[in-house]
Amino acid sequence: MRNNQFVRICLELLAGIIISVVLCCILIFLGYYKINAESLNEYTVKLFGVIIYEIKNISGDMVGTAINKNMSIIGSICCIVSVIVWETNAILKGKKAPKDLR
Repeated sequence: MRNNQFVRICLELLAGIIISVVLCCILIFLGYYKINAESLNEYTVKLFGVIIYEIKNISGDMVGTAINKNMSIIGSICCIVSVIVWETNAILKGKKAPKDLR
């Protein structure tokens, strides 16, 4: 039983990392789109008020700088939230299951 729970938590952490990466990629893409569409000189990509990426337009070239510390924090939060949500779901499913199947 313990091994099954360990595998489940590892998969939940992996899902949190994937969600975090996809979310940051989408936001950075939208940042580049906005700086090109509005002809801005610089743009800061934020997630919940946390700066994750800075884009600067230097003589027509887009230069981006990742804020790795903040991206790591976002990734950690996504991992924690995914584990809490899926473990809570697993516990609730376990309580609703008939006693014969437990």
